[in-house]
Parts: sequence; C-alpha cells; structure tokens
Amino acid sequence: MKTAIIEVLEKGELVFGSPTVGKYFVRRFEDGESMGGGFFKTKKEATTHAREYKKEDTEQMEENDNQ
Repeated sequence: MKTAIIEVLEKGELVFGSPTVGKYFVRRFEDGESMGGGFFKTKKEATTHAREYKKEDTEQMEENDNQ
C-alpha cells in the first residue's frame, strides 16, 4: 500500500545535507518502506502530489482486481 507524509521544513533546514528547493517535503512509502520523496514550494503542490501518489496505488489495485 502506498502512503505519503508531508513534512513542513524550517527555513534553512538541510535534508540529506543539502538545501531544498521548497518548504514542503513529501515522503513516499510503499508497504511501510521509504521509496523516495520530493520537495514542493507550496502546500497545494505537496498535497496534490501526495494524493496522486496514493491514487496510483488505488488504480493499480483496481486493475489487479479486474484481471
């Protein structure tokens, strides 16, 4: 199952030792295992990305059910 967590970063906060492009960090997980993430400048962009990532899982599950 795909899940996503949105983290709000502090100004100047480093992630993996580097500055980030945006204030919002979306961490992506699959079956509880970290699968990566992305940085976004707005909360709306981060929320949209998280929803789309989780939606991919739902669509994939539906395809498997139809086979």
